[in-house]
Amino acid sequence: MKQRVISAFFGIIILALVIGRFLWRISFFGSAKLVETDIRAKMFDHCKDLSQSFYQRNKVGNMMSLFTNDIETINECFGDGLLMLCDALLLGGLTIYKMARMNPILTLLSMIPMALLLIIGTVVGKYMMRKWEERQEAFSALSDFAQENFSGIAVIKAFVKEGKELWAFKKLNKNNEKVNIEFTKSSVLLHNSVTFFVESVICVILGYGGYLVYTDVFNAGQLIEFISYFTTIVWPVMAVSSLIEMSSRGKASLKRISELLDAPIDVKDDNGIYEI
Repeated sequence: MKQRVISAFFGIIILALVIGRFLWRISFFGSAKLVETDIRAKMFDHCKDLSQSFYQRNKVGNMMSLFTNDIETINECFGDGLLMLCDALLLGGLTIYKMARMNPILTLLSMIPMALLLIIGTVVGKYMMRKWEERQEAFSALSDFAQENFSGIAVIKAFVKEGKELWAFKKLNKNNEKVNIEFTKSSVLLHNSVTFFVESVICVILGYGGYLVYTDVFNAGQLIEFISYFTTIVWPVMAVSSLIEMSSRGKASLKRISELLDAPIDVKDDNGIYEI
């Protein structure tokens, strides 16, 4: 009888997890798709009203980058970003509560490196935002060059400019590679900082926790339980670091899209004109 009760209890938990995962996929990812669709529609409607001078300054490659990479980045921020934020707040909050009930001082010492991590993450996030803007601009320049060369391939062959165009394309590729490497370096620095601070917290817990065991405030089992709680909070911390990186890319992409949506319309209808 007892085994049946335990099996039924686990079955209810599994069913709740399945329903919960289904609902958050619809809620978070579905909302992200709706946001992406709405922004794309507004961009398209605004682009229809822009004058020819705007498209002389902004080439096809840049517009392709806005409608693909930047839109996808915002979709990722709304979907995965909100999921990570809610997961970090819920799981992290419950874990910190359980840790604080066991020993508030040890919990406070464990959170000090995490506060330093948030400060470093904020600084690195601003740097990553700037590098992501440079990355998108380099991708736009590369797309512009490729599109213009494909369109004018007959002219290039007629004037025997293949070598010159290949050299220019190589130069743009090198610049695109450079800015991507710089962004990746900052991303790796952020993730390595997370790993370093997590390991430093383990050292703090073992040091002060060992003292608590020595003074009979804790026993060995309680110390292991506290460490288990902390290992549970590692994922929310990693989620926060990923959220910082994701929000940096999202802000940069949103800034580029805002520049398009805020572009002035030179040719407008007079007042009183209405559609039939």
